[in-house]
Amino acid sequence: MSPLQLRHARKAARVTQQQAAARLGISQAYLALLETGRRRLTDRLALKIVNLYRLPPSALPLERAQA
Repeated sequence: MSPLQLRHARKAARVTQQQAAARLGISQAYLALLETGRRRLTDRLALKIVNLYRLPPSALPLERAQA
């Protein structure tokens, strides 16, 4: 899943960056960096995102952004 797809998945789940970040235990700024591909997504965070956004298991592994 690319950073753009990550953003679209969040929007499809109808949650704001602030809401998603709070539920994921990260800052809104960090989530924004993930969605723009400027930070790498950890495996643990990827699992939380799949659950929060109700993505199918086939969404894993998520594509990792370049640092």
